[in-house]
Amino acid sequence: MNRKTALALVEFNSIAHGIAFADQMTKGGDIKLLDNYPTCPGKHVAIISGDTQAVKEALMKGLESGNDFVLEHTVIPNIDPQVLNGAMGIPAASAKDIDALGIVESYSIIKTVEAADQAVKESKVLLVEMRLGKALGGKGYFIITGEIGAVTSATRKAAEFLAAETNLVAYRIIPAPSDEVKKSLF
Repeated sequence: MNRKTALALVEFNSIAHGIAFADQMTKGGDIKLLDNYPTCPGKHVAIISGDTQAVKEALMKGLESGNDFVLEHTVIPNIDPQVLNGAMGIPAASAKDIDALGIVESYSIIKTVEAADQAVKESKVLLVEMRLGKALGGKGYFIITGEIGAVTSATRKAAEFLAAETNLVAYRIIPAPSDEVKKSLF
């Protein structure tokens, strides 16, 4: 995907309306449905990507038909490719890449993605993992790795963003994780 790729995330208070909304967004537009799934407690998330204008148009088309069931939505233009892949469960790092770790946990799936995008754009870090709501009670988290200074800067940037949005659960920086912890991440 190119640098002009945008990501839109929409969280619903209804699974049925979430699926129908995703269907509406994907009809007639040049976008890709990356994920479409229920979360706890009885919510639903749809994630689409594509050219920024196409993503915005698809989101607006969906909002016209189902806005009453939308809890939260966002469009992230020029999303970092690591975060785009992370939203699909594709890590940017492997166990051999692990140096320091930064872990950021949020009450919001959508704010998790926004915070991860800010973090990887803040410093030279790799996204190890990003989980969005599945088996997490509707929360999200991400893990980054890199040199300790970069990880500290990126993690704090994400935590400050989430705290300002009242969505921060917790964050931790691990300067030198054990080999066992490194292995457990993959």
